Amino acid sequence: MKRYTFSTKGYDGTVFYPKRVGDQISWIADWTTDVSKAITWEKPEDFDCLMAEYCDTEIIEIIGTVAKIYKIQEQKDVK
Repeated sequence: MKRYTFSTKGYDGTVFYPKRVGDQISWIADWTTDVSKAITWEKPEDFDCLMAEYCDTEIIEIIGTVAKIYKIQEQKDVK
């Protein structure tokens, strides 16, 4: 079964994923650089509003233990 998460980039270009903390997936408490520790959802629509809060985001499709970029959704910086 496919699962989805998203990534965002830090100022230094490091890619971060929302970190899974126990069973809590309703908010992001921490970030990780390891996609296997990321919060995942069944559909990208389940987190698109959350993802819109960040810049330079990408939707990541996870099939089994393999992650790949599903599509790129760029966000604009708010100044």
